Formats: sequence, structure tokens, C-alpha cells
Amino acid sequence: MIGLYGEMSAMAFHTTAALVLGMTPADDVSTLRALFRDVTGHKPGSAARVAHEILPLIRARRDQPTNDAISCMIRSGGLDGPVSDRQIVAHVNTLMVAGHFTTAVLASYLLFLLVSHPRDLAQVLEEQLAIDSLDMQAIARMERLDDALMEAERIAPPVAHLVRGIVEDIEFQGHRLQAGEYLFCSVSGTHRDPQIFSDPDTFAPCRFAPPRSERRQHPLALAGFSVGARRCLGALLAQVTTKIMVHNILRGFTLQPEQASYPLIYHPVARPNGPMPFRVQARS
Repeated sequence: MIGLYGEMSAMAFHTTAALVLGMTPADDVSTLRALFRDVTGHKPGSAARVAHEILPLIRARRDQPTNDAISCMIRSGGLDGPVSDRQIVAHVNTLMVAGHFTTAVLASYLLFLLVSHPRDLAQVLEEQLAIDSLDMQAIARMERLDDALMEAERIAPPVAHLVRGIVEDIEFQGHRLQAGEYLFCSVSGTHRDPQIFSDPDTFAPCRFAPPRSERRQHPLALAGFSVGARRCLGALLAQVTTKIMVHNILRGFTLQPEQASYPLIYHPVARPNGPMPFRVQARS
């Protein structure tokens, strides 16, 4: 018996820390992981403590760049010249949160939804078992898993709502909105709108595949990572990491949920209201 969310969270953090910070499996990331939990929980002083932990890594990469995201930012620079330590810390916060917390919840609910729908699981598993070498080209060809991932994002979006500031006066559907006011965009409400997604309470990955292709009619409707110019910088990282973890788990193990449902709570990023107990057995 395992707590699926805890296991996925640990895997996602180690993977993201390696890609973003250049940390290795031998590095102790427990302190940093706890600090990022405090950041998402808005614990006072947590952002400053994260910066204190990250700054030595940034300075080390300035002296000796590697292949991690920090080194890429240093090498690439910004529009106005070299990026500052403060700018890199801000980007690291975004990437770590998107690549860790959102990945953990998305992967957990994707696995739960798949094992709860054997027909969809069989189609995804057949696709994953046919992959001999896992690289970015193979990940890009995971059409069944991609559809299931989008459907998990629709049903269990990592962020339930978005807040956006109005920069100039506009009129929207008969309402006058003034600069300086804020718009509250309901991601979950949009994802469950039957005018956009038919039978919205049903897990149906095929809605994203031909001939249904429901997203094509409303390209901005799937907004678990926001959309447009303000789309989360870590969205691709989260999606690729999720696919890698789910690929390896499905190929190596069978999973059985201990509960019929696992309610979500938002604080502010989604997480299950409990450890998500699962029985796991290695595949023969």
C-alpha cells in the first residue's frame, strides 16, 4: 500500500530539481522541498528562505554552467542584457512550482482516472508498451496518453481559477470594466461547461481526438496552465515530466485505488484531500 500523491510528489520534485537546478539523486532535497511547500501555502518569509537556498546555486552556475535551466538562463540572458540573480530566482520559483506541485497532482489524478476506466487504460498501456526508447520524439508521439493527460487536466485542473488585472477600460458582454479592476476567471467552471465540453462530468480522452476534437472549436477553453501570452512558463515541463512518470509506472506496475474517489482541495494549487491510498504490484 502506498500514498500515491506523496510518491508522485517526491518523484516530481526530484525530477524537477534535476532539470531546473542541476541536482542529482544523491543530493538531499528535503529542505528545499519543504520550503517550496511553504511558498505555495503563503507561509510568511518562505520566499526569502527559498531565495537564500537558490542563490548559491545560481552563483555556482555563473562560474561553471551546466545543462540545467539555471545555466540556460544565464547563457541566454534577457532582452536588456544579462539576467540578474533576482530574475533567475523568480523564474526558478515558477518552474519548480509548475514542475513539482502541478505535475504531482496531474500525474496522480491521471493514473487514478485511467485505472478507473479500464478501456482507456488498455489503449494507453498498449501505446506505452510499444515504445522501446524514451526520448522527446517518443513523448511527442504519445497520442493516447496526450489525450488522457488533457482530459485529466480538464477534470482536475492544477489551478481552479485565475485572476487577471485590467490594464485599460473595456466592454465585455455589456459590462463596462475599468482599468485597475480585476477579472476572476473560473478554470474549473469553463472545463465543466457543457456548451464547450459535451457530457463534462465523464472522463473521455477521446473528446480531444478526431472526430470529436472538442478543443479545436474552443482553443482557449482548456486552461489548466492558463492560455495565451500568460500561459505558465512551466507548463511544458509539467506535461513532459508527467508523461515520463506515467509511462514508466504503467509499464512496470498495476495499480488499484482503495477509494472510489479522491476529492481535490486548492491551497492555492490543487492537491488531494488525503494521501490517495493505492495498492501497487509489479507487472510480470
